[in-house]
Amino acid sequence: MMPPHDVTHAQESLKDKPGPFLDTVIVGGGMLLEESVERFKKFAKNVIVSYMNSEAVYVTLHPLEKSKKYENYDAGFPVDGVELKVLDKQHQPVAPGQVGEIAIKSKTMFTRYYGDTELTRKAWTKDGWYLSSDAGYIRSDGHLFVLGRQGDIISRGVIIFTPAMIENPISAHPDVLEVRVVPLPDPVNGQNSCACVVKRPESDLNPNDIKDLAQGSMSESGKHLSTFDHVLIFENSIAGKSKQELVSTACLHLGIVPPKV
Repeated sequence: MMPPHDVTHAQESLKDKPGPFLDTVIVGGGMLLEESVERFKKFAKNVIVSYMNSEAVYVTLHPLEKSKKYENYDAGFPVDGVELKVLDKQHQPVAPGQVGEIAIKSKTMFTRYYGDTELTRKAWTKDGWYLSSDAGYIRSDGHLFVLGRQGDIISRGVIIFTPAMIENPISAHPDVLEVRVVPLPDPVNGQNSCACVVKRPESDLNPNDIKDLAQGSMSESGKHLSTFDHVLIFENSIAGKSKQELVSTACLHLGIVPPKV
């Protein structure tokens, strides 16, 4: 099993040699995009996407077909012995396609966090489902889509999404050096979002171009995001800035009252 960044480095060193180099690669952890999957397909004869964590080990497996296009974030079906639900903040199941927290029951599930009874208590619902702290949704056919960490979720009215769903397509543009998406308070929707972008100095990318990048990429799963709200272009790197610093800067620039810390 190899994480995506290791495959990228390995492929760079082997790019002039004929492949595939491995029989099977299992890709686990994080949100997986189509372009990453295409790299894996060149690297190995067989590619399997898996959603897993330390508490439950393998949760899903998704063997990929070479000729079939991969859909972003698709982790496939649960493995034997695993049950999945997606829950809202009140730990109630949500409808297929609706984003919430991924909850797991598994025969290989851990029993407790060593020496931390409070963390153990918070990790389970009253009816015995483990709360993964990961955000996702289950498609009507049972496929699980993993979107990132639950704490990163932005709720724009009924539209729920993670920053990475916007950041990934924007960062793929060659003129974009850095991008971070942060939530901003909104009296009507609860939250709005702002893409903080550092572009190449010579680039003529403007905020509308950046919005188009994200909106175009989200068309396949438009139930999660139809638009986002603001773009701020920074002259200097934002790599060292915290989420709260970016939120404060965006609120000041846009004339929005910042959230209470």
